[in-house]
Amino acid sequence: MAIVAVPLALAWRWRCETEGTIFSGSDLRVVDPQRDSLVALAEIPHMDEVVRDRLRHICGSRVIPIAPLSL
Repeated sequence: MAIVAVPLALAWRWRCETEGTIFSGSDLRVVDPQRDSLVALAEIPHMDEVVRDRLRHICGSRVIPIAPLSL
């Protein structure tokens, strides 16, 4: 189980496994089991880290890290 710091996740480009879409970390969603829904990662201010397997594209698909937004 890999843990990712939220600031790091937000600073990367990601690819949707299903659609192949490349998007910025600010569009990442996280699975919220309490609500049985996806919540925007950027909108959860109290969260410092997230389990990598809970990160999702807006469509609900798993995501793959591509590269930092800036080098």
